[in-house]
Amino acid sequence: MASNQTVLPFLVRNGSVWWDPSTNAPFRFFSFNIPNLFMIEDDSWRLPDTWEQEDALKSLSLMGPGARLTRTYCLSVETGLDFKDYLRHVRITKPLNRTVTTVQGASKPLYLDEEAFVALDNALAIASRYKIYVMIPIIDRWEWWGGIGSFARLFNGTSSTNESIDDAGARFFKDRTVRDGFKAFVTAVMNRNNTVTGKKYYEDPTIIWETGNELSMPSGDRVPSDWTLEITSMIKGISKGKQLVVDGSYGKFGWDDRVLTDANIDAYTDHLYIEVPATETLVGYGSLLVFALVAIVIAIVAVAFPKKLLWNRTRSGNHSSDIKLEDLNDEQAQGKAGKRRCCGEFLSSKVAIITAVVCTVVAAVFIGVFANYAITYLTDPPYTDRCVESSNKVIGSYQKPFFIGETLGPVTTTLNRLAQTTVADGANIKSLTPVQKASGVMMWSLRYHSSKGGFYTHKEFDDFWSFQFPGLPANVANGFAADSISMINLVRNAAASIYNQAQNVVGNSASVDVPVPLPTPDPPTILSVKSNLTAVAGSLHVNVTMRGSTGAQYYTILRASNDDIATAPSTESFSTVASSVYENGGVESPIFTDKVQTSAKVLWYRAIAHNVPIPGSTNVQSSGASAAVSIKLA
Repeated sequence: MASNQTVLPFLVRNGSVWWDPSTNAPFRFFSFNIPNLFMIEDDSWRLPDTWEQEDALKSLSLMGPGARLTRTYCLSVETGLDFKDYLRHVRITKPLNRTVTTVQGASKPLYLDEEAFVALDNALAIASRYKIYVMIPIIDRWEWWGGIGSFARLFNGTSSTNESIDDAGARFFKDRTVRDGFKAFVTAVMNRNNTVTGKKYYEDPTIIWETGNELSMPSGDRVPSDWTLEITSMIKGISKGKQLVVDGSYGKFGWDDRVLTDANIDAYTDHLYIEVPATETLVGYGSLLVFALVAIVIAIVAVAFPKKLLWNRTRSGNHSSDIKLEDLNDEQAQGKAGKRRCCGEFLSSKVAIITAVVCTVVAAVFIGVFANYAITYLTDPPYTDRCVESSNKVIGSYQKPFFIGETLGPVTTTLNRLAQTTVADGANIKSLTPVQKASGVMMWSLRYHSSKGGFYTHKEFDDFWSFQFPGLPANVANGFAADSISMINLVRNAAASIYNQAQNVVGNSASVDVPVPLPTPDPPTILSVKSNLTAVAGSLHVNVTMRGSTGAQYYTILRASNDDIATAPSTESFSTVASSVYENGGVESPIFTDKVQTSAKVLWYRAIAHNVPIPGSTNVQSSGASAAVSIKLA
């Protein structure tokens, strides 16, 4: 069924930039991936509801006009490890009690799961309403929810695990039967009729196609050029040249001339992540540091206690310190003993000095090597160098667009440097053109509110976490990153700056504040209030679970009481029981526990959402109060 939608124009490629006909300016972006926009992997592979999708895309729209592009995760593929009724976009077995569409033209029966695709229909419709473009990587290199290896296995007749996933992954690119099956799958997806907008996918300007996510051969080589050229040509043909097509090859393996010069490819991308070192690497560098510390200790001992290194032994083996000069009977004997001791002390000092110098040099070298590695790995991975190198090749030499499709920084300062690689800010805005920089950056990753309360979270490698808008105080135990607020603010600033830069380059007067101020949040919704009936008599613990408001930073909880479950108290009867309450307690968790002593028969709760329009502002914006929700105590 069709619904009223904002009409987005098709973006077009114009040399080394994408062009937005609605602003007659380059389309540049600093935004977020929303990998669970149409499937939630952190909750047993379930589908998001439309309220959650709305929250996700509205959050992105509030970051500014430079955040008008998001990137989803890939279409999922049935794997040999899936339960029969797992949600997957393409499968070889029919799910129980769900509708499927048969893919035409494949040598084996493939099915599209209708329920899974309806979630994508909804996401695209909502994105269009918020004027946000959606990049869809069609298939994954990895097997997170089925990728190239699982797809190739489907053509063994089943999703059998008898073939290694790497062998199957290599066959995905080289086997003609598998390639034709993939083309049939893509054709079926692009010809799907969106159940919300009434448009076929290939007619929807909201969609930007990416051939896949981090595609490469399992052996670590780049994707065969003939595969990339064949798939991109087909996508362009089906969309009649209107939709943009991105080469989903993993940029770190580079591209050859055939791919870089192909007219059907509208952009190239790379994913910049800190490389997680192998265990042997960590052990090796850790050993260097240990050896350096041992060398320092030896050097200190050599200087402070030289006799500990050479015990001033005499030729007879006695310690000179054990010889008492007054016990010797003649002057000659005393002279020989003194000579031996003096010689021993000189030898001891010489050995001590040499030992100290050698150990210091060794320690300095080891510490230097370790420090160089630590600085590179922990604080300044070569993000910008790789970004600039790829930009220079793709943009400078081939006049094609290039962007960062994913990145996750170990520290905010690293992302600030990456932002400066793609965004001109301050006085430099007017002096730079988009041709000199990558088209944009998409951070990994944004997670949205759950309609059942709280935020979804997702843990990445090395305890890096996803982000939630508009940023929340750290609570790593519950999945909220220590740099959540600073990272969201970085993206808000960059999204506004990159938009202004694009407008200024072509002389447009349109510009926005940096960052774009947040609007007053809508009232939240209290979902439930439940009491802990095991509490001490006369004292109750009442858990308040709430569906948050998009763009709200914190909440105030209000309470009133009466003896009438049917009639809420007047607004004036409510008083504050908690202020500065944050949604960083975990998904579907109570936002607040009220420890109350009362003789009332009924308690009523309301909530108010707050935010400030820009970071550092003292102007607090507050929503109206939510509808009152009650709990009967007696």
